Amino acid sequence: MANFYFKGFTVRQSGAAMKVNTDGVLLPAWVKLPAFRECPKGKLQETMVLDAGSGTGVISLIMACRLARMGTAFKVHGIEIDHASYEESLFNFESSPWSNNLVASHISLQQYSKDPLNHGIFDLVLSNPPFFSNSLKAPSLRRSIARHNDLLPPGELLVSSFNLLKDDGILALILPANEGDELVHMAAANGMFDLKRLCRLKTLENKEPKRYLIELQKKSPPMAGKEFVLPHIETLVMQHSGGLIYTKDYVNLVGEYYLKELAWRDGYPV
Repeated sequence: MANFYFKGFTVRQSGAAMKVNTDGVLLPAWVKLPAFRECPKGKLQETMVLDAGSGTGVISLIMACRLARMGTAFKVHGIEIDHASYEESLFNFESSPWSNNLVASHISLQQYSKDPLNHGIFDLVLSNPPFFSNSLKAPSLRRSIARHNDLLPPGELLVSSFNLLKDDGILALILPANEGDELVHMAAANGMFDLKRLCRLKTLENKEPKRYLIELQKKSPPMAGKEFVLPHIETLVMQHSGGLIYTKDYVNLVGEYYLKELAWRDGYPV
């Protein structure tokens, strides 16, 4: 499929290593928008968002759509290591209604985070990262790079994101359940992030979680009187039994972005 059509924008994807998929729509639709910060003069600061591994740019575009509705100044920067995918995201950014707010760069997350000028400037880092390890590679080298974590191991994802985020900034991820558990434990063990919010995504109510949507908050220097807040744990069921009938919660989350109307039913069949 050459193009994927959303309400308000189009994603060209013929040259991308990974095409538009449900994960890439769910993450930017689910994540909470950063709290707006005031400058010393009372004006709102520009909200800064990084899309790490932007692919087609769909995550950046949905974030731009959400931030534009809030009426605040913002910049979404998409970085991508695969050159052809970077070119697709660049084209999609320039063709969108938010071209002045979107930036595309052909660079890895690790390399981007090495620049001291990028340290501590982002309110939010999002990633739909490669997650397979020690598994059979896809026939396409580019697809293998996009799906396997050889070039972006979880530890490097955490360290790079920590460097790029402001104090209390958020790293938001979507991962398969097993890999999500491992990353949450790794983040807690290394002392850089606290789990703030986690959503267990199920295709059907009676199935095990298929994906985890995760918000990790960067640990800032200890402050007197600051209380520890327990993470918010939630579950999202995508479909009712039968396949193409979606739950109301799922449609409420992503339905406003898809051009095709999603069929849904409130409540489960008897």
